[in-house]
Amino acid sequence: MFNVARTGTSGTTVTTGVRGLDAEQINNAQPNAAELSKMASFAATREASSGFAKRAKLQARPVDYPTP
Repeated sequence: MFNVARTGTSGTTVTTGVRGLDAEQINNAQPNAAELSKMASFAATREASSGFAKRAKLQARPVDYPTP
């Protein structure tokens, strides 16, 4: 139900999981296409993201995928 991983060279620990739901609720979960579409509508476009990064003087940095 959760995963713990160390990130990058900082050694920061990240935990992902599900709170407030028990195993039965997770097993019985049903997809909700309307909510998925709503969530997708919140995504920033590449152009908006690039513009924000440029204005904030941010630079791209490669990040490796964690190993399982």
